[in-house]
Amino acid sequence: RMEPRGDKSPGQNLLDEPDLSISKPQESNGDKKPQRPQRRRSSKPISEEEKPPQDGEQSSELQLQEDPEEPHECPECGQRLGTATRLTRHRRIHTGERPCECGDCGKSFRDTSDLTRHQRSHTGEKPYECEECGKSFSHRSHLTTHRRIHTGERPYECGECGRSFSLSSTLLRHRRVHTGERP
Repeated sequence: RMEPRGDKSPGQNLLDEPDLSISKPQESNGDKKPQRPQRRRSSKPISEEEKPPQDGEQSSELQLQEDPEEPHECPECGQRLGTATRLTRHRRIHTGERPCECGDCGKSFRDTSDLTRHQRSHTGEKPYECEECGKSFSHRSHLTTHRRIHTGERPYECGECGRSFSLSSTLLRHRRVHTGERP
């Protein structure tokens, strides 16, 4: 079983989703909400003792050496990643390895950051707070989407008619107007 270490930078997301957020996590004001754990901002590889075990040991096929000169390429799909650590995490998509298990419900994850995010569903922690209205969110992406209510930002534009939307899913649904597709 792996406990979350909170040692990944926010940009080290398993799915490499862009981080559109510009706010900082809320600061603790003494007694109101729990403070977000500190994260180490380092791109150095995880040491052997920090690697999550699989049946007592990390699989040797996932152990890779760091080479600062060359990006690391996935042999399964060809995706190039900047560090051996990121490649190790990425390869778990192909191997199905999920070494990080939730102690509350038993659900497994490929990465400690995914486990940490999941555990907020059990704890109710919402470390991302809107500076405009004070509403809090458990996921940074939910705060980013929420902020568009205040800013009026509509980054998803229809190529057919030019209409803009704040959510990509709303744009996808709108496109059916032009294609005639039914849900």
